[in-house]
Amino acid sequence: MKKPFLYIILCSIILSSCNLVNEEITGWMNSDKPSEIATTTHVLEDDGIKISLPTEFERYSLYDYQRMVDSVSTKDQYNAEVLRIEKLMEMDGNLYMYFDPINRASYTINTMEYYAFTREDASFMLGNLSESFKKNNKSKDITVEKVTGKYYASEGRRTFKAIYKMENKKDKSTWYSTVYFISEIDKTVYVQLSTSFMINFDPIVAKMVFR
Repeated sequence: MKKPFLYIILCSIILSSCNLVNEEITGWMNSDKPSEIATTTHVLEDDGIKISLPTEFERYSLYDYQRMVDSVSTKDQYNAEVLRIEKLMEMDGNLYMYFDPINRASYTINTMEYYAFTREDASFMLGNLSESFKKNNKSKDITVEKVTGKYYASEGRRTFKAIYKMENKKDKSTWYSTVYFISEIDKTVYVQLSTSFMINFDPIVAKMVFR
């Protein structure tokens, strides 16, 4: 994989979304069968991509997203999330933001320059992801742990996935950041999902259509 491509991604956007999640979960997050979760199709109009998300997710503009985060978070949480969104917006390509107000789960998806990464590239990415998550964690109260990382390819689609567990020792809260890089046809997307429990989001991500 091209080093400039990795440098831009890993040094600019790998910031963990702040702990906005609820301790109690309902709906899709409470399901033990991800493939049976009711979803709604959303069109990323500037990129010709269709995604499916649990029906609880709503799309937000930048202004409305910032207002929503401000209403459900502390000052530090708000500042951390605004910084993450600002970094995502600095990327070439487009940013789309979704939020489940019931479970306080966030989902962001960025389009970027196409790159058909390999299994070898994915191994390199995983190491740099872990380093970047820890480097960008400014709080001594928060620990970051890699849960899993894997690469898989099927029918022209290449997917790299990693899950990180964050724990705040001060307020005894836990949340998970699930990261996907997906390449197909002539498009590559970066996805980050933040939830209060570890979720198998693969069946939902697999519904993404690049045509």
